[in-house]
Amino acid sequence: MALLAAGGLVSALAACGARVAPYFPSNVAAGASSSATTAGGTRGATLSNPSGDRSSTGSKSGGAGSGSSGGGSLGDGSSGGGSSGESTTGGVATGGGNSGSPSSGTGSNSNSGASTPAALTAANFNLNPQYEASYCTGTSGNTASGPGVTPTTITVGNVSGLTGVVSDSFGQGSQAVSALFDAINRFGGICGRQLKVDVEDDQQSASTNAADVQYLIPKVLAFVGSLSDADNGGVPAMVAAGVPDIGPAINTDRSNSPVYWSATGGSLLVKNGQAYLYNTQLNGLKANGELPSSMAILSYDIPISAEAGQQFAALFQKFGVHICYTNYSIPPAPGATMGSVVQAMSSDNCGGVFTTMDIVGNAAMLDDMYNLGYHPKLISTTYEGYTPDQITLAGQADSQGLQVGLNSVPLSDSNPAVQLYQSELDTYQPGQAASEFGFEAWADAQLFVYALIHGGRNPTRATLTNAMGSVTNWTVDGSFGPYTPSTRSESSCAVNVVVQGTGFVRQWPSSGLYCTGQLVDVGPAN
Repeated sequence: MALLAAGGLVSALAACGARVAPYFPSNVAAGASSSATTAGGTRGATLSNPSGDRSSTGSKSGGAGSGSSGGGSLGDGSSGGGSSGESTTGGVATGGGNSGSPSSGTGSNSNSGASTPAALTAANFNLNPQYEASYCTGTSGNTASGPGVTPTTITVGNVSGLTGVVSDSFGQGSQAVSALFDAINRFGGICGRQLKVDVEDDQQSASTNAADVQYLIPKVLAFVGSLSDADNGGVPAMVAAGVPDIGPAINTDRSNSPVYWSATGGSLLVKNGQAYLYNTQLNGLKANGELPSSMAILSYDIPISAEAGQQFAALFQKFGVHICYTNYSIPPAPGATMGSVVQAMSSDNCGGVFTTMDIVGNAAMLDDMYNLGYHPKLISTTYEGYTPDQITLAGQADSQGLQVGLNSVPLSDSNPAVQLYQSELDTYQPGQAASEFGFEAWADAQLFVYALIHGGRNPTRATLTNAMGSVTNWTVDGSFGPYTPSTRSESSCAVNVVVQGTGFVRQWPSSGLYCTGQLVDVGPAN
């Protein structure tokens, strides 16, 4: 999942496979109340508006949080906003998964034609927040049905690595969840309850992650959209408490946990102690004449990054590619370190390089490759690099030709779910860049909302689990390949994008997703 993770990172290359203007008037965006109840590890704080002003009511503070800064486009020629925007007029109809604006029926925000929670299925679920709020309305009959649930609110937890040694990528999950919740809350919430997310900063430490998860378990219905390279820390506590954990996983033990769920694919799959990755991305590279005969693999000295690098090396080798150079001990924010690494790859005549580093390490590598005149056939990284910040940090000239494997269609695509995610982010998290990390967390939050509604007026952890366990072949409106959450495997489909000019553009397939691949044993699971 992350570039650094064996999980999400792994799926970025091996799996089948990660901006538009707000569609609300500016006065709506300015007046929206944020669903995030804490940020940056400050427990008990309440955000009073989307820009992050707080009124603190808590007493326990952690590290200062940080969010992705800046806007920018991930692709040239992206379609304009509004095609999937919310409409406050017109009736609500069942949507067959269509996240477009409600338009059928009569009357303002009418409920006519909406599915009841009992009749709701993954096939007829509509991602648009106005539809979602319409499936169950009013507060009559609401009870405090479980942890995090009151008659008027539902609170979920999010434990992410907002600060730490890896560059600022992990805040994108909580931003996406908050944006979706705020959009739904604008239309009245779910069963009249406002959705809230309590965010804790684990500072990319497994022990802090464990402490934060333990702290939140009695207070939340589930965990949604957590993103951290230390996301294995809280797994034992979540399993012991039976708390659903829905989000992009990085560590393998998280994504193979019995309480873990995802709408788009987890980390690598573990069976009988062996790790398995899809070879979809390699099949796509070969089919498009872009797979070199030799590859270098680069990783940070962070355990999960190094493990991911080793597993990718095994995948390439199983595909018949010679591994010409490896370095699994690069320090984060490597600076001058990369010059000698680039020289070594060039001396060994490596035809390509794949990295599990973050955007800082990738930028240092790209800069030295440009300066030293080393231009291998393939330069590829996991989808943490799919952000405008990667191009900005490395520089436009140095970034040309960088490829990223995604689990989803590109964020410049006209797909309605892609448009809806970016519109909600722009409206309720203004200034934050869209990313593959964020889009996956948003899709996972949509799975949570589906399970929440499907469980009826008074949800519990058990009703969430039952609902998610019944979902099969969910595509998030065709933005991802078909996925069944109970498999807990990674995604089996891919799209390749490449930096051309000022942004990322789709490289292959020409449309949709490429889904030709199979699981490959890449050695013992760590």
